[in-house]
Amino acid sequence: MICAETEITVKHEGANYKLAAQTQPVLNINDENKHPRIYPPSTGISPFKEELSSSKQQTVTEAFAQIPPQQKTTENNYSLTKLADKYNSCQKCELGKTRTNLVFGQGFPQATVMFIGEGPGADEDSQGAPFVGRAGRLLTKMINTLGIERQDVYITNIVKCRPPENRNPTPAEISCCMPILKQQIELVNPKLIVTLGNVPSKTLIP
Repeated sequence: MICAETEITVKHEGANYKLAAQTQPVLNINDENKHPRIYPPSTGISPFKEELSSSKQQTVTEAFAQIPPQQKTTENNYSLTKLADKYNSCQKCELGKTRTNLVFGQGFPQATVMFIGEGPGADEDSQGAPFVGRAGRLLTKMINTLGIERQDVYITNIVKCRPPENRNPTPAEISCCMPILKQQIELVNPKLIVTLGNVPSKTLIP
């Protein structure tokens, strides 16, 4: 069993941020349950003043480093590409009428760790990729702080189209996108899922 005090500190554009959760098991390598462990930050990403001790940050980094890597294959990449193509013109909800691009997901198709955010913002909608704006730069720094690279994880969102004015997605919009997310999780088959924010945490955790 790998346990960690799940808090990390990242300095970004003049402010300090933390990704925090209660101390809890991060991953049980010997667990025969094939479902990934969902790891919800209790406070999300928020500014704070206190620096974490190096020992706490080291504990988190070591925990992530011990998660066994997935075996690399081309099948997952092909399947994810087909899935993205299938939903690229999706119009199941009102968000399809206002988006510029559907933001499917991005990253390593056999990633050990999968990050799930709420939904695309303006930058993501424009570029068609998740977490590419200011929040994306912050997330990349947090991923690097854990001792892993962004290209080695998989990043997606609960909803694939930007809600107008960056409002929270409605339950109906979330419901329309959940079949896509479930298929992404099945294809990537991560060992660990990290939820980013209240919407993905409340959606994925009973």
